[in-house]
Amino acid sequence: MWSMRLGQLDSFRMAAVQRFEDLMVEHWKEFFPAKCEAMGGPQVRELIRYGIRRAQMYEITEEQDVSVFLDVMLVMGRDFDLCKENAWSLRILRESGGSTSTERVGRLRDATLDRLRLKKEADAGI
Repeated sequence: MWSMRLGQLDSFRMAAVQRFEDLMVEHWKEFFPAKCEAMGGPQVRELIRYGIRRAQMYEITEEQDVSVFLDVMLVMGRDFDLCKENAWSLRILRESGGSTSTERVGRLRDATLDRLRLKKEADAGI
């Protein structure tokens, strides 16, 4: 049996975070190219790092869940969960009573899509 020192574990964790960050950069470039272009590479990475920390505040740590949180953050704004007009998002993120992070980010994604659809319809005069 082998054992790992704390420094080795930190190295593995850092490598995993870097890999996830790289995947998110590519994902955003594919699905949100205009936003990425407007920000520029270093700001995109900084926003991803910031979003990872914000997601952790809500105990969202699974890669897929963090990815959804980051997408919502990119679309709705850096501190979307702290804005009065987005109070709904904070309620969802703070839900308790057995909700898993996957369930919460699913509701967050769905609510975000509903609001974006309603805004688009309102803008179009529908």
